[in-house]
Amino acid sequence: MKPKFFLLLIIPLAFLILSFSNLIPGIRIMGNKPAKITFNFGDDYKSAWEKVDSLEQQGLTRSALEVVEEIYKAAKKDNNQPQFIKSIFYKLKYGNYIEEDSHVKIVNDVKAEIKVAPFPANAILESILANIYWQYYQNNRWRFQQRTETINFDTEDFQTWDLARLVREIVKYYKASLEKSDSLKRISIKEFEDILIYSNSDQAYLRPTLFDLLANQALTFYLNDEASVTDPVYKFYLQKPEDFSAAEKFVKINYHTKDSLSLKFHAIQLYQRLVEFHLDDDLKDALINVDLARLNFVRSNSVLPEKDSLYITSITKMEEKFSDVPYSTMISYNKARYYYDEGQQYSPTVSDDHKWDIKLWRFAILQLKSSLIHLVQVNVHG
Repeated sequence: MKPKFFLLLIIPLAFLILSFSNLIPGIRIMGNKPAKITFNFGDDYKSAWEKVDSLEQQGLTRSALEVVEEIYKAAKKDNNQPQFIKSIFYKLKYGNYIEEDSHVKIVNDVKAEIKVAPFPANAILESILANIYWQYYQNNRWRFQQRTETINFDTEDFQTWDLARLVREIVKYYKASLEKSDSLKRISIKEFEDILIYSNSDQAYLRPTLFDLLANQALTFYLNDEASVTDPVYKFYLQKPEDFSAAEKFVKINYHTKDSLSLKFHAIQLYQRLVEFHLDDDLKDALINVDLARLNFVRSNSVLPEKDSLYITSITKMEEKFSDVPYSTMISYNKARYYYDEGQQYSPTVSDDHKWDIKLWRFAILQLKSSLIHLVQVNVHG
């Protein structure tokens, strides 16, 4: 039995589907300096979607698709981008139920929508398309593992591509989704609150803009080792002590490589863009969150023998710098976890290596508890 391709459409971007609200974009930019892009509100299509859900539950897929087509036409006419994107998802989902071997058609349909969709819907769809490609690979690993680099392939049928060609296309669309980054940074994610799905809504504020959301979707792919292709002659390495430098210095590092398919290269550059974007935030939580992720990524991928000492030095300095920020407890947690992991390697019958790491871990835990107690007291009395 062939895997249901609609899973590729439902899984990829959890923040886009299933709970769209009544947003009709009326994008406006006011004043001489960059301002937030906001949306006007209007009718919410609620009754139409209730009809779609009812028909689907009855197994009347074709009838449900007909209603979705009407929603699609109305949303396109109204320039209601959230409803427009949602209707595209459902069109693809039901089309997959109805048509056999619809993989190529689904991808081509998304490409066609990207060409005509207004901003920012086109950027969101580009991210979705990249994710659809990757989900296809994950559901068909065995096909790609048996394939060497292909020369005579169908340029329109990604089912015939080798992994390198697929990765190249995925990178292309993730980059395209972030092309208008200045505008994406000005679209507050709060404007989309009712259409987002978060695994942990308490952490949603750490992705405050549409740029954050789409950039982190790209990062999810770039950080996946499974997506790495055969080692090239000019492989990109993280091999500088400066990779562990403080945020202000890190964003100024000039990374370059001849390896166009290096996902580590794309990841470190995207970390630079995210860190730089949040450097001047009044609320430092998003900066701390992404910079911690950057340091953990660098530690995991650096080829430097002294990477562990560089890492712990960096997060200790970060902890001191943001000691008055409640979210800095996440830095303390990472510090404690480091010493705990290192301490587990201590073996008194072998050597004294890591002998003091458990004590440092206990000290770090005490610091973390103290910070948490202080935070609770501030919240109670604040």
